[in-house]
Amino acid sequence: MSIARSLRKILISWKVILVCVCMVAVSWYLRSIEKQVLDIDREVSRIEREVCGNSILPTLPSLFPSSLRSRLDDVDYRLEDI
Repeated sequence: MSIARSLRKILISWKVILVCVCMVAVSWYLRSIEKQVLDIDREVSRIEREVCGNSILPTLPSLFPSSLRSRLDDVDYRLEDI
């Protein structure tokens, strides 16, 4: 009986060690994913700053000059006439 108990204790200790190793591996993997996400977020922020010039994106009407907007309105009215 003492041999069986010893084997059980050894088996349980190996299971505990295996679980700990798996937890460390998963933790390392999740940290590497987190680092990649932070790198991507930094790169997106850098590109946004370059494109937008450190300002909030302009609204759609401000993207078009007033002359172009009036032309678009004229086209819209012409389409209504048809």
